[in-house]
Amino acid sequence: MLCRMEINSFKFAVHFGAFNPDELLEEIKNGEESAPDILVFPFNTLPEIDLTGKTSDAIHRFSELCKLSAASQGTVFCGVQTRVQEEKFIGTAVFHKGNLIDIVNRTRNILSDAFIETDKIKVFSLKAGRIGLLVDTDCLLAEHWVYLVPACEVILCINRGNSAGACEIVRDFSREFSAPKTANGDSPGLPLFPYLYVDEAGAEWAGDE
Repeated sequence: MLCRMEINSFKFAVHFGAFNPDELLEEIKNGEESAPDILVFPFNTLPEIDLTGKTSDAIHRFSELCKLSAASQGTVFCGVQTRVQEEKFIGTAVFHKGNLIDIVNRTRNILSDAFIETDKIKVFSLKAGRIGLLVDTDCLLAEHWVYLVPACEVILCINRGNSAGACEIVRDFSREFSAPKTANGDSPGLPLFPYLYVDEAGAEWAGDE
């Protein structure tokens, strides 16, 4: 099932349910609605992928997502757990017009789990504008929002699992780092900075209001 939304100039579609690339290709090619600029898949879409060498599993899984990005002539973001030998990562694979262009891994391990930290959050310049990407619990860190808000037009958060509390924090950050402060340091509450939050249970979003 594709859940479609427009956030300012960005046309998003988030996929939930069983991953059937052939059905998705047909929906994108033959659907009554225009193809989305950006397709988003939550973390439960793919199994863990071994990136040690050129494994057939990684090639097969990623080739399906490459085809989807080629069919839509857009960009695909897919939450994925990867492994390189004994090191494990939480990340998002990014595909653009038929090519894998990046795997952006979570930067901070605030849960003290088994996954490796990395050092960069990223902004992607797309046709519709600049989109900042926050992977898993990186969306819960205020310093990442401080960095991204002036650097992009919308923030995409792809969180592993499902947490109502995480969604609330994202909503609060969207308000806090968008709205101008009053003299006493409070935020007046509006507007929200444009964002799309996706986890395994659903999605929430906001545009300029």
